[in-house]
Amino acid sequence: MKIALLSESSADEAAVSILIEGLLGRSIQRVRFPEPPTRGWRGVFKAIEPTLRNLHYCTQTEALVVTLDSDESPVHRKDQGESNKCDPDCRLCNLREKVESVQASIRPRQGLGPIRIVLGIAVPAIEAWCLCDKNRHISEATWIQALRSKRFTFTKKSLKQTLYGSTEPSLALETKELVKQARRLVKDDQLPRLESLFPIGFGSLAEEVRSWRS
Repeated sequence: MKIALLSESSADEAAVSILIEGLLGRSIQRVRFPEPPTRGWRGVFKAIEPTLRNLHYCTQTEALVVTLDSDESPVHRKDQGESNKCDPDCRLCNLREKVESVQASIRPRQGLGPIRIVLGIAVPAIEAWCLCDKNRHISEATWIQALRSKRFTFTKKSLKQTLYGSTEPSLALETKELVKQARRLVKDDQLPRLESLFPIGFGSLAEEVRSWRS
């Protein structure tokens, strides 16, 4: 399956590609596209429109997977399906709105269906996904409660320190460790656990990706 990935860093994309293959149960063919001029969550938002247009008109991409860290932004709630209930700072809602806007403005592809798009939000960061089976406190529910109480049992920095041994790892180290942990989660059959602990940011992504098996 021809799949493109857009995340906050190439390290994130490398890890997500492994998780996608684990969900599908087979290898994917990654579609390359022009590198976004900037990264981070703001860079991803800016890159969505040119990336989707490039993939739509210039490639035979079947699916695009977009993932972001939530950081300390509001975590998406299931009752936010209606636009009037969407928190203006919810990154998942903003991603959906951006994608829908671009999709509405592009012409159908001749001989090809529309690109399937799935969105994921790592709460509060992708490092939490990778450490979900190593620390019982790491979950979406714990993070949501921490945002409310302002009492944090873990932070994005502490997750980085645990995973990389540094709060400011190099891209090479990030890539090495994220790929290693993603492979471990797949090999050790930990994806169901990841879904249960992160039902909004990863669970919804996983459900959509598994529907591509047929």
